[in-house]
Amino acid sequence: MSKQGNSPKLPHGSGIIRVLAIDLGGTNASFAIVETAGAKQAILSRLVLSSGQQKSFAAALRTALRHFDNEPELMASVKACCVSAAGPVAAGVCTPTNLPYTVSTHEVENILKVPCSIMNDFEAICYGVPLLDLNDAQQVCRIHLTQERQDNSDGEYGVAAVIGAGTGLGMGYLSWVPPDLKVFASEGGHLDFAPWDEQSSELASYLQHELGRFPDREHALSGPSIPRIYRFMTSSGRAPTNELSLRIGKLAHNEQPEAIAAASVGDAADPGCKATMSMFFALYGRQCGAAALQFLPSYGVFLAGGIASKNAPALMSSPEFVEAYLAGYSGNLRRELLATPLYIILDYQISLLGAAHAARQRLTDPAA
Repeated sequence: MSKQGNSPKLPHGSGIIRVLAIDLGGTNASFAIVETAGAKQAILSRLVLSSGQQKSFAAALRTALRHFDNEPELMASVKACCVSAAGPVAAGVCTPTNLPYTVSTHEVENILKVPCSIMNDFEAICYGVPLLDLNDAQQVCRIHLTQERQDNSDGEYGVAAVIGAGTGLGMGYLSWVPPDLKVFASEGGHLDFAPWDEQSSELASYLQHELGRFPDREHALSGPSIPRIYRFMTSSGRAPTNELSLRIGKLAHNEQPEAIAAASVGDAADPGCKATMSMFFALYGRQCGAAALQFLPSYGVFLAGGIASKNAPALMSSPEFVEAYLAGYSGNLRRELLATPLYIILDYQISLLGAAHAARQRLTDPAA
């Protein structure tokens, strides 16, 4: 077995194949012609559009093709396409969560005249995990737990779990024993929220009252959950109501999470915002612990998405994350948790490059 951090060898040969990778998010749509050759990938040409301003996915794709017409030899060399989209996929059709149009393999193949696949964005991230250099601080950072932790630098390839709090709580997992790579989707973010102490139990009751139903995990751990936790903190008296809380309450819903996170750090950190993010990190830690025990991921648990990467320094130094990750476990279970590597993915291109990897694998191995 290879050591973690070595340049990974991707499955199915090292011949050069060019693919069109598309990452369709609620804000942006990225189109890239990617050259894949074994373990190496290179983006040869790229276009980013505002996904919300497109009339349809077909219209966005045709705009991208006009851009690539400036380099006709590149587009002519594309052999396959993969679309990573933030939404559920069924029978080759995806309905993105925050967009007014759908995407289908039939539509894309009619335009491109090459094989196309569509997958959930967390499936694409899972395909990107084997591409990460675990020793490259620009791509990942490792969360170190306690002095009790054993050095796992000789960790083997195997199972990895991916978790990401964003618009919702995305999850996926993969099994990687080169040359075999298998990726699996998951809807684990919709499992019931499981409180583990007094404060999380009170949060569950608060969320149930606010939502009108018992909360699932993404109600407690996602971008929209940050303002919910903040309201819980102020309404329960755990944090003061002040001028900042009034200003935050007047912001658009999608602006509140970033404002709370920004006010939670530094010498002038707001107590309510700091308490909110501390609890958010605890919730993240608890979910990572659940994934570590559910999947026994010898290759690691990977935290994906902008919230984790933008708040990486605070998350990595959060005692609440570690405490919740380990809370209530002892003996063999605690040792299993301590032996599981934890990483924050910093590479924002992970979904795009993962889609390129998937396109290559599915072209060279149709059974994948």
